[in-house]
Amino acid sequence: MTDQELRDLIGSLAADTQRYKEEFAAERRKTEAERRKTDKQLRELGKQIGGIHDKFGKFAEGLMLPSLKRVVRKTFGVDTLDWHVEREMADGRHIELDARGLVNGSRNICVVIEVKSNLNQQELAKVVKKMDDVRAFFPEYASMKLYGVIAAIHTSRGIEERVYKAVFYLARMSDTTFRLDVPKDFVPKEF
Repeated sequence: MTDQELRDLIGSLAADTQRYKEEFAAERRKTEAERRKTDKQLRELGKQIGGIHDKFGKFAEGLMLPSLKRVVRKTFGVDTLDWHVEREMADGRHIELDARGLVNGSRNICVVIEVKSNLNQQELAKVVKKMDDVRAFFPEYASMKLYGVIAAIHTSRGIEERVYKAVFYLARMSDTTFRLDVPKDFVPKEF
């Protein structure tokens, strides 16, 4: 191979290398643009799914409301029933109760109702944590008996036993109304 052929080969390799670098950089820019587009679509999809979840939750609450009013009034003698009770602390902590029923007078009871479209172990754990926090957020309930009711359209397999073990009442859909299922030996927890 002559010097000229070697220079031509090196020049050709350098040109090829430069072309490959440019093509790779263009592909990388294209891939990065597609990744940003995909990330944006995923964020948008997440918002849409969250919106659907919120709407289904509101639907479930609306479906349960008439029956739940009847059940908690009959079971506990609730005087007042409030939906979507929220409280925020000075430190920024926040709690939201789906419903709260109060029985004043000598009975002095607060019933916290949490509505779940699909009750599973994870959702049960959230409700248990929330009930543990109720008195901290609502010190005016300090002298009241505090009971928890979980109202669910669908329950995962075996969750009913866990609900009762956590000593909550469980209200479930039966035909077009809710009923409060309570085992014979059930003793609710006074939180």
